[in-house]
Amino acid sequence: MPPAPLPVEVDAALSALQPPPGDAAARRQLLAACRRSVHAAADEWVAAAAARKHGADDRTILTEEWATGPLPVLRLLRCLDAPPIAMTPAGRSLQLFPDPAFADRWLFAGHRADALFGHRPATHRPPPGITLVLGAGNVSSMPVADALHALFVHGQAVLCKLSPLHASLQPILERAFAPLVTQRHLSFRVGDAGLGQALAGDTRIAAVHLTGSHATAAALRAGPHLANKRWTAELGNVTPVIVLPGNWPERELDWQARALAAQLLFNAGCNCVTPRVLLTASSWPQRRAFLDRIQVTLAELPPRRPFYPAAATWFEAAAERPVPADGRLPGLLRTDGSASRDATHLMAERFAPVLLEVPLPGDDVASFLGAATSLANDCLGTLAAQLAVPSTLRATDQPHLERAARALRKGTVAINANPGLSYALMNTPWGAFGGEHAIDDARGSGRGFVHGPRVALLPVDQVILRGPPIPSPLPPQFPWHRRGLDTLRALATFYATGSRLRLLPVLAHGLRP
Repeated sequence: MPPAPLPVEVDAALSALQPPPGDAAARRQLLAACRRSVHAAADEWVAAAAARKHGADDRTILTEEWATGPLPVLRLLRCLDAPPIAMTPAGRSLQLFPDPAFADRWLFAGHRADALFGHRPATHRPPPGITLVLGAGNVSSMPVADALHALFVHGQAVLCKLSPLHASLQPILERAFAPLVTQRHLSFRVGDAGLGQALAGDTRIAAVHLTGSHATAAALRAGPHLANKRWTAELGNVTPVIVLPGNWPERELDWQARALAAQLLFNAGCNCVTPRVLLTASSWPQRRAFLDRIQVTLAELPPRRPFYPAAATWFEAAAERPVPADGRLPGLLRTDGSASRDATHLMAERFAPVLLEVPLPGDDVASFLGAATSLANDCLGTLAAQLAVPSTLRATDQPHLERAARALRKGTVAINANPGLSYALMNTPWGAFGGEHAIDDARGSGRGFVHGPRVALLPVDQVILRGPPIPSPLPPQFPWHRRGLDTLRALATFYATGSRLRLLPVLAHGLRP
């Protein structure tokens, strides 16, 4: 069946698009203009995004929207200004974070991210033409960042189809990216899956990048829409968290419990890196105490009003209980799960704040990691995984940890860190394990990387992100940070201007949580 005809205004917008300038000076001017216009529109952007999530006056939700909206986009606009790395270090790794250009050693003390390279060929740019970005509706920076990647890494003009959930953001984004929109390098349109399929089938589209569900990708690929087109996709994940057994210090155990609870409720559980499966050692003496701490913390955090379609249905399926009468979704930990009994949970990404604990055998770190890595790789998705590791890990167990991190077939493996940080940093590639050469199957998270513009054309396999056992300063997006909103607004100004003087408000707010 041929694709449906495009609406007249969409067809006209597509015909008017032209690629961005290729010379370095014009590119720098365009990026600088975008930083100014995005920063000018940032407050309005955040307010609109928070309002659609029922949080116009909620500081926690406003903070989340800064963290997942204009802030990472402003950082990406700076990353795109750095020259790409031309070498192809087969089988090696390259540190991409912390980056001295962003004062990361102060703001993310103790963190580090390395890109690991395989022996595959380098990634090639798409053929000349227009890239169609099909954006998801859960995180407002995602379709914009994907569009900027196509514009400035691949040199493509972009038509960015926003989810209907982002309809209120379209005029704001058009003002935020006026330097690109007015010069007809970028066009925003809002539409459903039908419009997406019609656009994908248009002969003027040379490449398609989708962020969405496996079902959406399957429907798109079932027809002729992607024939002879370069396509990439990020299709979500059932994110596993592996907790290493051992003699955990009480403060570290408490922090990990609080961090997991906060991650579970962040954005109402509607993230592809929301923790979904918690893998513990059944014989770990501190297991029950750890689970109890998670339960207590979840009970202290306010439930969230669902904003994503089908969130209530997904909650009931994952929680195996009805939604509370007030319609709000609490963070929920289900314990003593089973890989066989709960196989559906391991293979279905549900945007709801429900975490399933699955205890596994293993009397020592090595045997537990073997079982946990195997099960984590069987979970749906190849996007991200998380490892929680005590500072008391024995030196003899460190090699087992390193082998496990590399054995996880995930595009980002975060050790004592939230894998969502790797998305927000923008220095680091983000996507399915194996990047452009990812295995294309129903269990994967698509193929290709976005972000990480300095290594975007190199054969990256995955990113290893490491953090300290307890981060300091407290991450500003966490609900216990009383100045988190002020910190992120100040950080946005620093990213927009690049002025070191603008770091002072960031430190003044961020170091006094």
